[in-house]
Amino acid sequence: MLKIGDKVKVTYTSGDQFIGYLRGETLKTWKIEYDGQHGETRIRKTMDIALIDDPETPELEVMEVPVAIADYSRKQARGLNWRMGLLYGVVILIAAFAILVGLDLLEVGATGIKFVF
Repeated sequence: MLKIGDKVKVTYTSGDQFIGYLRGETLKTWKIEYDGQHGETRIRKTMDIALIDDPETPELEVMEVPVAIADYSRKQARGLNWRMGLLYGVVILIAAFAILVGLDLLEVGATGIKFVF
């Protein structure tokens, strides 16, 4: 698994390849500081990223990176959509109840709720 400080080679869909160091991370992106004139940029974790051996470290790094982050983020997004849908449904029911009471189509009192037609 990649970690901050690793040396990586990024391959873009156009075929361009750049070498740099991982400097930051979010759930879906890596912040990479490229060698040379390219500076820092953010790339998605689903891009083709290869870990390369850094001569400054004594151990040899692995060369393959699993891409299972995309599946996790989709599952998390589905869970959030379900909760937001439930929240919107409750808000709409409360608003409809308030409108019916305001239009005197529904009476709320000590005896309960009565429909007035």
